[in-house]
Amino acid sequence: MRIAYLLVINLGVYDGVIQKIVSQINSWNYYGHEVQVFCITPDAYRQSSLYASKVKINTYVEGGKLKKAKNYLLDIFKLSKFHKKIEKDLNSFNPEIVYVRNTFYQPYIGRIVKQYIGVYEYNTSELKEYKLLAKTFFKYKIAYVYYLFFYKSFFKSFKGVSCVTYELEDEFKGSINPHVDTMVIPNAIDLEKEQKILKRKEVNKIPNLLFIGTPGANWHGLDAIEKLAEKTMGKLNFHIIGFENTNPVTSNITYHGFMMKEDYQKIFDMCDIGIGTVALYRKKMNEACPLKVREYLVNGLPIIICYEDTAFKRELPKWVIQLPNREDSLLNNYHKIIDFCNHYLNKRIKTEMVRPYIDSLLFEKKRLAFFEKILSEEN
Repeated sequence: MRIAYLLVINLGVYDGVIQKIVSQINSWNYYGHEVQVFCITPDAYRQSSLYASKVKINTYVEGGKLKKAKNYLLDIFKLSKFHKKIEKDLNSFNPEIVYVRNTFYQPYIGRIVKQYIGVYEYNTSELKEYKLLAKTFFKYKIAYVYYLFFYKSFFKSFKGVSCVTYELEDEFKGSINPHVDTMVIPNAIDLEKEQKILKRKEVNKIPNLLFIGTPGANWHGLDAIEKLAEKTMGKLNFHIIGFENTNPVTSNITYHGFMMKEDYQKIFDMCDIGIGTVALYRKKMNEACPLKVREYLVNGLPIIICYEDTAFKRELPKWVIQLPNREDSLLNNYHKIIDFCNHYLNKRIKTEMVRPYIDSLLFEKKRLAFFEKILSEEN
C-alpha cells in the first residue's frame, strides 16, 4: 500500500507522540508498505525528535501556531495556504490510504481527505477534553464552541476510524458517526528500537516512583500524586517530569520540568515504578492507554494506574496495580501502594513479559489489516 501520514502537530513538544508516530511508520515500512509523511508544524522545530529519528518528512510546512486566544480562529483559516501545499504533494504521491492523526477540526483537511480513502486516528475525546480545559484556558472556550459546531461534518470525510480504546469507539459510534468502520488498536511502542539493557545502575534504599504529566491536564492527577507523596514521606520518593515547582509540597518530590526523551532516560534508570493517569474520572472517562505507560514498561518499570488500560482488558499482569478511578484512590490505597513498590524495589520487568501488551509490530499489523479491509470495501 501507499500510505500518506498527514500530521498537524507541534514537533518540538509532544515527544511521546512523536515516538509513537515513528514506531507506526517503522512498522509499516517493516511490512513492506510505502509511507510518505506530510506535516504542518509551528516553525523553529526542524531539529525535533522526528527528524532525529531519521524519518523522512516528504512535505514540511511551518505555520499554524494557534497560541493567542484572540487569533485562534483567524490562525485556523490562515492555514489554508499550508494545506494547498500539502494537497499538491499528496496528489503527486497518489496514496491509497491517507492516515490522519487526531487534530483540531480544520475544513481543509476534510476537503483533502474526501479525495482519497481516509482513516482517522481517534485517540482522545476531544470534545470532553476541550470542555474541561475551557474551565481554565480562554483559548479552549473558543476551541470547544468551534469544535462543537463542526466536528461531526469533519468526520464524514473518513472511511475508517482507528480508536485507541473501546470506550472511545463506543463514544464515536454513539455520538459522532455510527456508520463508519471502526477498529480498536491501543497505543504501542517500537520494542526493537527501544529495547533496553534492563540492569540497575544504582541501588535504591526506598522505592523511587516516576510520573510524566502535562501542565493543564488535570486528569493526569498531579495533585493526587503530591498528596500521596506527603502521606508516604520517608517510604517513597517521587520524580515528576513535565512540571516545574520551586516550592515542593514535600521533600520526597523532585520536579524535573519539561524534558526531551534523550534527557529523561537517566530519570527512568534511577526509578523503580511508573505512575500512569490517576484522575481520568475528571474527564468522565474510565479507559485509556497512555503513551507514557508504554515508555515505563519498555524500561522495565511496573506501573500504578487508576483506570482500565485497553491492553490489559483480558488480563491484568501481576506487575500492574490498578486502583479505582475515583477521587482519593491513591490515598485510600497507600498501604497497598507501598507494599507493591517495595516488592519491585530495584527490579525490572523483562521485555518479553511486556511485548504482548505494547509491541508496535504486533498492533500495527492489525492496523494494516484494517486498511486492507477498508480498501477492499471501497474498490
